[in-house]
Amino acid sequence: MLIFNGDDSPESLTAIDKNGGAALASINLPSASLVGGAYHEARGTVFTIDFTGTDLVREISPRTGVELNSFSPISGAFGDINFGGIDVIAASGNLLAVSDQQDIIRELTFDGTVVRDIDLAGLTGFGGQCGMSGISIDQASGNVWLSCTFGEVYELADLNVPVPSEVPLPAAAPMALAAFGGLALLARRKR
Repeated sequence: MLIFNGDDSPESLTAIDKNGGAALASINLPSASLVGGAYHEARGTVFTIDFTGTDLVREISPRTGVELNSFSPISGAFGDINFGGIDVIAASGNLLAVSDQQDIIRELTFDGTVVRDIDLAGLTGFGGQCGMSGISIDQASGNVWLSCTFGEVYELADLNVPVPSEVPLPAAAPMALAAFGGLALLARRKR
């Protein structure tokens, strides 16, 4: 497991043994006010998202801690970041970024090109602006999990997140998606 720590100075990335909990390795990160991070398996790098200054997404070598690239995800409807998160779509290599300042999931290429914005503001059951503070993709199903600053966790389906073709969708998924007409709120949990 990887733990991105944005609360220390300097900020750090630590690899933890998922079975025993022992720290395997740790490096300092060149981030400023880190609020989220994800490992990009195809590139062998990590991506972090910051909230200070220009709200940068940074690509960093997990072996050396050296920043390889950075870009701002901020433009148009995707505004400022206070709390936020980032994850990698394994099948496409693209990134999904969220911020607590708007109800938009932004899909980006690894070099910062905007692919699309997914506006969740009108999604029934989403509860208005949740203050999205984290995102995680179930790589097998394509479902997206969002955590909110108000303590809620949402599971969303059918964001057209590519999934590996050899992983079948659960039998109930096509019926559920048809019933909801596309984008579906599958679960809502409150702490």
